[in-house]
Amino acid sequence: INAEYMGVWDLIHNKGGIMAVRKFILYGHDGEITCLAVDSSVDLIASGSEDGSVILHSLSTGLYDRTIWHPLKSPIHNLAIVPLQGHVVVHSKVDNILRLYSINGTTLASVEVHPSIQGLTISPDSRFVITAGPHICVRWTHDLKQLTKYDTLNSNSSCVALYSDSHIMTCGTLDGSILTWIYK
Repeated sequence: INAEYMGVWDLIHNKGGIMAVRKFILYGHDGEITCLAVDSSVDLIASGSEDGSVILHSLSTGLYDRTIWHPLKSPIHNLAIVPLQGHVVVHSKVDNILRLYSINGTTLASVEVHPSIQGLTISPDSRFVITAGPHICVRWTHDLKQLTKYDTLNSNSSCVALYSDSHIMTCGTLDGSILTWIYK
């Protein structure tokens, strides 16, 4: 990622190690790229920018698909791709609204999140959106309604990750801690 464009690289394993070969460069944003999500299962790269746009490209070909605009053209701070559907979850700290868009750019759901979130991820089965902030919140993907939340021990979480082969959720906090939960 560099300013308003990003490169996609193939990693080639050979006798000398790993070699990176640039596959293509993706353009389209008028402002700096602030976040990125990639999902090979739906052949999609989504990039968010300070210009308020989310641009979708094909991962395999690099071809431009479409641009989704934040309604107020506010900077995009977090985004994730819903693997089994290709939907995109987008968040801007300006209005603190979490939005779910279809691959065609239609708004499917939106919900106000307070206080602001720092990161988000999607569960491996695509059923849940998990947001990081003062709490770890688990939301249904289809309507973004909160299902449950986990306490982060008075520390703001900055990121969250799920392990696809088990029921383990981990978050990093701004004070340097790592918290782990087992969920069912």
